[in-house]
Amino acid sequence: MKKLNRIHHISAIVGNAYQALEFYQDILGLELVKQTVNFDGGKSYHLYFSSQEVNEKFLFTIFPWENAEAGMKGSDQGGRIAFEIPKGSLGQWQSYLAENDVDSHIDSWFDQPALYFHDKQGLDLALVEGQKIEDNWAILGFYGMMMESDQIVASQEFLQDYFDLSAIEENENFIRLVLADSSQQELLLPKTRMARGKFGPGTVHHIAFAVSNQKDLLTYRQAFENVCFTPTVVRDRKYFESVYLREPGKVIVELATEEPDLTVDERLEELGRSLQLPQKYENRRQQIEAQLLSLKR
Repeated sequence: MKKLNRIHHISAIVGNAYQALEFYQDILGLELVKQTVNFDGGKSYHLYFSSQEVNEKFLFTIFPWENAEAGMKGSDQGGRIAFEIPKGSLGQWQSYLAENDVDSHIDSWFDQPALYFHDKQGLDLALVEGQKIEDNWAILGFYGMMMESDQIVASQEFLQDYFDLSAIEENENFIRLVLADSSQQELLLPKTRMARGKFGPGTVHHIAFAVSNQKDLLTYRQAFENVCFTPTVVRDRKYFESVYLREPGKVIVELATEEPDLTVDERLEELGRSLQLPQKYENRRQQIEAQLLSLKR
């Protein structure tokens, strides 16, 4: 199997869609690049964000669960999401967040200084400086994510054996794993085990890793079936195809293809401007649009 060399996307659960849009677009400066719905039901939004200079290799997605009870963070979930920012910009970001009434503090992402904060609905986030020096200090992409495994050793072995991640070091708090051919994208496995979590606003639903195409996806799926990891069938997500499974620590992991891409139903310059639906829901468009909160501003 080919090495996995980057995060395809990370998907989190929030509460109010409009409030999330204000935070991620207006405060963090991300670009809304796809308005669609949860393909497993069609009753709620699935919103995709990228960097200001749209980069389809960086997709942060959210499921707004309107009026839902807040989730409980814990094991069996993704943990804190870290975004990469340009080298030397941490202080600017701290001042900027304070000006926008976002509380933050300096902590450590393994051994790297990081800015820890939450979105308006409690999702754990971090900003970590990469090595790139940029003219502005906008978010560049993912730095990595914490995985709240309930079986740390088994999760580490899975990520190394099947995804070929490298466990380059550990300290008293974390095991640090790095994706192949990536100097920055990484996963941290916290050594302190949390009680079991419950999905809801403020929690991370899953992390997806990129594979090149359907052939590679099927190769991975077969390998997982051979060792009884019970992957899902291949699911058509319109912009990519994917397979899901729970790794040994119970965190949901997805493999998603690089193709087709976000432009199968919108031109690049129009990404995120209107609601896009999978073909199976087009005959319900009027009903779906009526039940979704308007994102017009």
